[in-house]
Amino acid sequence: MADLDVTSDDGNPSESGGDVQAQIQQAINQHQSDWATQFEQETGHKDVKSLMAAHQQELTQSKERENAYKTKFEKLQIDAAILAETGDAISPAIVKDLLAGKASCDENGTVTIDGKPVGDAIKDLLENNPFLAKAQGGTGSGAPAVSTAATQKMGRDDFNRMTPAQRQKFIKDGGEIV
Repeated sequence: MADLDVTSDDGNPSESGGDVQAQIQQAINQHQSDWATQFEQETGHKDVKSLMAAHQQELTQSKERENAYKTKFEKLQIDAAILAETGDAISPAIVKDLLAGKASCDENGTVTIDGKPVGDAIKDLLENNPFLAKAQGGTGSGAPAVSTAATQKMGRDDFNRMTPAQRQKFIKDGGEIV
């Protein structure tokens, strides 16, 4: 680009166009320097790229903390739900340890075990493993109850006409062949 002579307001020739371009460039550089200084004072970062990197690191750390708290919350919800339903178990802690690994907690805090409500899953576990359940019924020696009813008596001919299953039941119930 060719240098143009520019006259001032009083009609006198002023600096050439090249000098104006230098002044504009100098003003731009000064403005950028002032902006960078103010940006660093306000944000603590030299440029936008370092600010974005710092924000990304903060975001990553926040997500990690969120996940850690979510995991703790889920574990507490699962433990509390299982322990609340283990009234029929000999050792609630053992039942909790057995089922906690199969349990899941949704975002509302609802706990399920293998897709079933906690109470149903514990009931199934105790039915399938009765040694984990408290004894049901009254206390006693464990000896079979003695029947006060008279024993049944049957003749040999009647006994022989019975099916094998009926014979076995008759004998098991204390029946007597005469």
